[in-house]
Amino acid sequence: MSPEPTEPIQYAHLPDNIIVIRVLGKGTHLQSPSLRYVFDQTRDAAPPPRYIIDLDRCTTMDSTFMGTLASIGLHQVERTGSRVIVTNIQEHVLRLLNTLGLKYILDLRANHDQTVNRLGLGEEAFTPAAGPRLDKLDRIVLMIEAHERLIDVDSQNEVKFQGVLRTLRQSLDEEQQRPS
Repeated sequence: MSPEPTEPIQYAHLPDNIIVIRVLGKGTHLQSPSLRYVFDQTRDAAPPPRYIIDLDRCTTMDSTFMGTLASIGLHQVERTGSRVIVTNIQEHVLRLLNTLGLKYILDLRANHDQTVNRLGLGEEAFTPAAGPRLDKLDRIVLMIEAHERLIDVDSQNEVKFQGVLRTLRQSLDEEQQRPS
């Protein structure tokens, strides 16, 4: 029996620039920098990458993580005209994604989808995505950007996140005012 992976975000880079990203455990603002790291490292490659997000072992997500997924989804639609495949989604997570309108930009596939299994990837194919450690200022900026992407996906999200964005922007202002 192999040891449990320590990084909650892992990825495999396949031929034809297909990037498979696995989320282990909770997808939260704490894991968003690692997800963003994989995206930033691969997004401008040629040919344009196509992403598959495997949520088989993902138990829940917060809005920051879903906003980071939205960034990936919007980018892929813009560059390739195709949707990011999100596979093996547990019912609870599927409801969250649908509630925020990610169904409009992501190809959402329920639990027990065989997309990743057909690729024949073993554990050794995946690399841990140890994203950068963000300071408070950079974390706030990432959270603002993630929530803005959710509004880009579905304008109804503006009402849902206006209080969150107001608080984050106030935190950003306060953090920027602090002496170095």
